[in-house]
Amino acid sequence: MKRLLLILILAFSFQTLTKADDIRDFEIEGMSIGDSLLDFFNEKKILKNKVDWYDNREKNRYLSFAFGSNNFEKYDFVDVFTEHDDKKYKIKSVAGSIYFGKDKDFNDIADCYIKQKEIADQIYKMFSNVEKEGPTKLTHGADKTGDSTYTDIYFIFENNYDITISCYDWSKSFEEERYRKDHFSIIIRSDKMSDWLDNIN
Repeated sequence: MKRLLLILILAFSFQTLTKADDIRDFEIEGMSIGDSLLDFFNEKKILKNKVDWYDNREKNRYLSFAFGSNNFEKYDFVDVFTEHDDKKYKIKSVAGSIYFGKDKDFNDIADCYIKQKEIADQIYKMFSNVEKEGPTKLTHGADKTGDSTYTDIYFIFENNYDITISCYDWSKSFEEERYRKDHFSIIIRSDKMSDWLDNIN
């Protein structure tokens, strides 16, 4: 299956891409929906990078992992979800994050909004059967002051997958308290994965 790279290049755009039929053709740092994490990391490293971001374990269906590596080409972190009992660690969701900073592609929130729109426009042109929603700006529930926001653009595909492109703008006080950083992210996941995330809290 031909793989299409879902990574940012220096011109803040995608590589020249042909039309894609399957969202699983996209990659973030080489990883795609349906791949095994064992193709990228040994099991010891996978388990070492397991994270517990959610309090509600009523439906203990998925495991989450966060990888930070100097070997990644574009992203500061890659987050992955697999099913809880899957010993092959098949990827059900993969996301890449880029923190804002000097000499980076994203220097501030205004810059992020510009790049977000550019990337969204390119994704929309690649597919004939995709529904686009947003940008939608919301306050982040983790910051009780209501001063932290995130802005999403959604792409809903016919094969029960979606892509979300986001810009996170944390308030200064929340950044200092929780060590959160303003960042750009792009997420690929299934509808089932999205429904689970919507209902676990």
